[in-house]
Amino acid sequence: MPVALLVRLLLWLWLGGALAFGHHGLWGRFPPFGQLALVLALAAGAFSLLHRVPTLARWREGLDERVLLLPHGIRLAGIYLVLRHLEGDLPRAFILAAGLGEACLAALALPLALAPLADDARARATRIWAVASLVNLGLILVTLLRLNLQGPLQLRALAELPLSLFPTLVLPLALTGSVLVLQRALRAPG
Repeated sequence: MPVALLVRLLLWLWLGGALAFGHHGLWGRFPPFGQLALVLALAAGAFSLLHRVPTLARWREGLDERVLLLPHGIRLAGIYLVLRHLEGDLPRAFILAAGLGEACLAALALPLALAPLADDARARATRIWAVASLVNLGLILVTLLRLNLQGPLQLRALAELPLSLFPTLVLPLALTGSVLVLQRALRAPG
């Protein structure tokens, strides 16, 4: 099977699993630390597959770092989180990192991937972006845990579709992608 087809198949399976998870409202049944563990386990699983399966590892190594930045456009979903906050579905504390932070990082990733920059300038900018991305993702996870420990009903909207895709698909993909981008940027000259 061609590796590109395998990657697409794995992503479609993940999306299907995340949709089923959200359809049945399973996110809300996890305790706060269980939710955090699920996000981290999904990210670790994706990262592990991309490093331990030889076909996927070769495919990952062959990707240009700009291609690794493009999928971060999905993080524009942060705008939808802000809109749901305005409707009263999500608390302000969650929106600062999850909504605004994610939208800003997505908006920065796209020009970084597409702008005609010198290699050393791109490597520096990519390192800065990747560190900012990981800091923001860490803030999201800490805020998610803190709010759930204070009162899980604050984030009950994350248990239903389409918002359930944020913790079960967007966050783990963003974590995996940000680590991959940082790994690649640290190896680049500049």
